Amino acid sequence: MKKTLVVDEPYRFYYFAKKDGEEDKKYDNHFDVLVGTHYSVEDDSIVSINDEGEIVALKAGETYVHCINTRNNEVKFDFRCLVKVEEKHATKLEVLNYRDKYYSGKQFNFMCKAKVIYQTGYEEEVKPFVDSSKVNMAVPGNYNVTISYSINGTTASVTKGVTVLDSSLYKLEKTPLDYHLVDYYQNSFGAYAMPTRGDVKMLVIPVKFKETDEYIANYNNVKEDIDATFFGSNDRVGWRSVETFYEEESKGLINIIGKTSDWYDSGLSYKDCYDPSVIAQLKADATKWFFDNNPSEDRKSYDADHDGRLDGLCLVYGSLDYRTGDLEGEGAGNMWAMVRTIGNERPDVDKPVSCKFLWASYDAIYPTKTKALERTEKSDYSEDDKYNSGPKYLTLDTRTMIHETGHMLGLFDYYAAKDGGAPFPAGHTNIQTLNFLSHDPYSLLQYDWADPYIPEFTQTITITDFQDNHDVIMLKPNNGLVNSTFDEYILIDLYAPTGLNKFNSIEHPLYYGTALNKEDLTTVGVRIWHVDARLLTKDSDYKEFTTEPIKGTDFRISNTYYEDDDPAYKEFYELKLVRNNPDIDYLSLSYNVKSDYFYEGDEFDMTKFPKQFANGTKLDSGLDLGWSIKVDGIYQTGDNYSADITVTKL
Repeated sequence: MKKTLVVDEPYRFYYFAKKDGEEDKKYDNHFDVLVGTHYSVEDDSIVSINDEGEIVALKAGETYVHCINTRNNEVKFDFRCLVKVEEKHATKLEVLNYRDKYYSGKQFNFMCKAKVIYQTGYEEEVKPFVDSSKVNMAVPGNYNVTISYSINGTTASVTKGVTVLDSSLYKLEKTPLDYHLVDYYQNSFGAYAMPTRGDVKMLVIPVKFKETDEYIANYNNVKEDIDATFFGSNDRVGWRSVETFYEEESKGLINIIGKTSDWYDSGLSYKDCYDPSVIAQLKADATKWFFDNNPSEDRKSYDADHDGRLDGLCLVYGSLDYRTGDLEGEGAGNMWAMVRTIGNERPDVDKPVSCKFLWASYDAIYPTKTKALERTEKSDYSEDDKYNSGPKYLTLDTRTMIHETGHMLGLFDYYAAKDGGAPFPAGHTNIQTLNFLSHDPYSLLQYDWADPYIPEFTQTITITDFQDNHDVIMLKPNNGLVNSTFDEYILIDLYAPTGLNKFNSIEHPLYYGTALNKEDLTTVGVRIWHVDARLLTKDSDYKEFTTEPIKGTDFRISNTYYEDDDPAYKEFYELKLVRNNPDIDYLSLSYNVKSDYFYEGDEFDMTKFPKQFANGTKLDSGLDLGWSIKVDGIYQTGDNYSADITVTKL
């Protein structure tokens, strides 16, 4: 056996096995597949190899790789492979994407993504040389640009056409972004999230414990309420169910449907679930129980993206959560509302398995003690027992399940748990912080439910209320070609108490003592957000950033910080609302109040607000933003709002 590679090319050996009557099956060389496999290399200066059969070519030359598999003191197979490593020779260059339209009188800043293909077929993204000498930015017309890449005396090149348009014809359009949460979860490290588009089917299973009879007498009532919380009409719940909230917020791009099962009797005490492994087994057992007892239900219909995992599994347990029930003991915190991924079931497209799941108490759906007692006919426990924020006029309080569904769709929390850090860096006007109002523009960009305006030069942009058309402006420190949500940038939108914001701002506002009052929720003002959603690469020990959610990338920047997190990014926030106050420090941000918004005549640039950023007048990346912002005016016509924003390229 012989394998030819080029320098730096990775390769993994595979184990082939054959069963009677089956085709050859290829197995990855993970420990759980090939127990007892050992690899070695004769000359480790030519290639490196690890215990999983992964090699990397280091320099030109030849050497043998040996593989021995021994189980039960018996050699199952023994082979060697001659590995030949060659220097890289460029055989082909492919331009993956590039900007092909420019406007006269502006600087020609050609950017592209390109990959070179070497003689072995190995592909690598590169930064090519661009010859744009034939482009005349003073004269509209069609021109050619030559892109080339040279290595070890070989060159590959390609020619692309670009068009220079008359600047008087310029019109800023919304720009679809290249990468979103779905790409991160599919490509980065094999984690999982619900699809954010199309028909997505949830499976909701109410779970009974030994103690559930202490809280619930009328199980049918509570099951009906759980079902309505997820799939009910607006009239039924008094505001929005999970289904109608996300249908409205996505402008119809996602349709969450599903089924609420009968009660699953776990036979467990809720205290057993202080152990996460018990919850993992409960999740698997409850799922199996449902499909075994509902043969007409097509398991694959709950897997819209065909990745072998159930899209939206929700376990609503018949126990108090640890706060309402004052639960104590190690692991009691597991009895809380959360989204988890625990268990080791392998994905199966023919029989999708349980993976990520929503875990929350039934008591979260009742807004008042009176409503809880009326429906359970036994217990008056409700979420507002200790947190007097429940909307009193609701039939059911769906906000917790809407928040947790936000996690199922892939978002993180935006409140902070940082030592000495800001408790609410993203403010309060966000469903992923305090469970009310709607999502922020960054979240909808990540869901691929909004496209931003990305200006290239100084201009005035008119945006409408974000609830109306999801208008948002994105400012980046450069006009890079890869328009990714996984980057550092500034967002600008117009907040108004309309749409999904209306209920908790005007109709039945929520107050939080002296920290927040009605005027803070009913204001109409421009919001400026600082986003740092850059990803870090595993190969660099999470020291190098990327905007592309490729394999081996991960989030290290978030609004929460725990002892096990990387301290290098402790002071960076994934999402932070910039307050209109130069004296406010970025580490002492709490609820945002009406004075935090930007109004007519207000201006922003980073030199005037250095305290709001970890690196003062520079972004977290160390780059200059290179833009200033001015609110020219905010306007109202009936129930419609708009704002004129001038962005100036510095």
